[in-house]
Amino acid sequence: MFNKFFIIISTSKLLPGNNEFRKLLSFITIVALLLRVGVMIGNNPLTLKYDEVDYYMLGKNLYEGKGFVAHEKTQVQFQGGNPGEPTAYRTIILPAFLALHFFIFGDHIIFPKISLIILSALCCIYIGLLGRKAFNAKVGLISALVWAFYPTALLSWYSADKVFTEGLGIFFLIASFYYLLFAFRNYSFKNIFASAVLFGLAILTRGYLALALPLVVAYLFFFATEKKFKTAFLFGLFASIIIGSWMTRNYFVMGKPVLSTQTDSFYWGNNDWTKGSVNKEVFTMSPWTAPQVQNLVIKYPGIQNYSEIQLSEVWSKEAFEYMKLHPSRTLSLGVKKTAAYILPLQVWSAGFYKIHYVYLFLLIGTIAAFYIIKNRKEYFLLLLPFAGGWIATLLTISMDRYRYTVEPFFIVIGVFGLLEIWSNYKNRHKYRQADKLIKAQ
Repeated sequence: MFNKFFIIISTSKLLPGNNEFRKLLSFITIVALLLRVGVMIGNNPLTLKYDEVDYYMLGKNLYEGKGFVAHEKTQVQFQGGNPGEPTAYRTIILPAFLALHFFIFGDHIIFPKISLIILSALCCIYIGLLGRKAFNAKVGLISALVWAFYPTALLSWYSADKVFTEGLGIFFLIASFYYLLFAFRNYSFKNIFASAVLFGLAILTRGYLALALPLVVAYLFFFATEKKFKTAFLFGLFASIIIGSWMTRNYFVMGKPVLSTQTDSFYWGNNDWTKGSVNKEVFTMSPWTAPQVQNLVIKYPGIQNYSEIQLSEVWSKEAFEYMKLHPSRTLSLGVKKTAAYILPLQVWSAGFYKIHYVYLFLLIGTIAAFYIIKNRKEYFLLLLPFAGGWIATLLTISMDRYRYTVEPFFIVIGVFGLLEIWSNYKNRHKYRQADKLIKAQ
């Protein structure tokens, strides 16, 4: 199997048929799963850290019939409210995913972790299919292989076995755009419905992806190959129904139809102390004594006891007011945030190896693909999730976490670009060799 795969990679004109493609893609997926099992074992699957604790407790509350409510370990200094009160700080999908596992297997974190690594491995299938649909079978297979060994999925804070939203979000997002590419080329109610529902689930997993929804709808309206208006309308409708069900719950339970009350990140990204990207100060400080919030403690007496909605409104109000009063600094911060978002500045490493090296190659390939791809309409369609993450970055702070969720699209496009660079290099080398032979004769 390995021999067949490397023959396909090394031979530019050899492309696998459907059966061969399926076999190789299945093999890559199995390899990806085994790698992720090894990572889970090495990471001690019973340990929960940081946001994992919050998601676990929310899932446990659902499982125990308490509803979607805050808990005793909730970070109320950021979130507001009190334990036992309804919450919308986190979106619903990952806690519901955990609760479902608890209902089936009991209150043990190992089973949802197993499901998460399976879904991460299954991403190889959708990445491979997306690469083949967008370009060709070789791009699909190599992209799937890259994801199987992708360092961020194996070695970072957000590795596939962690109980974070990234794993679910990536799975829903890649699957969504696979079906969306079909609908973009040829109108199909079935593909539009599948894509929109999956995209809605992706948004309810990683909330910032909602910023990409209007971009996708507008793009379909202007550039879809067939029935532009109908394609855009149905996609937006079905995705909105999925999102709207959650927002409707929040309206009746909390009094406001919000997607999330997690707006403290807006404030951390827009104040006098902001540096534009994640820094220790934000996450290690004691919130009510930190310089960023001292003026708020004075301005809003009793802020420490605000409800979740009240505190969320304060974070948003102060952030947007700062942006309004300091347009030049907001602009300069936007440049810094953009640079940190696009460039390979991830901090994750494993020994001597820096994870961002892989991303750097994919970025180079993606930039090259921009000048090579003939149908740029499809190229930009695949970059719309990346644009959504960029908008979220401008509003908050630059985090590799925003980019990681959409990096599979860079894998597909970047692999295509790198293969084209290599192909052009080989062709030029052949022409030079031929010219030398002709001149020698």
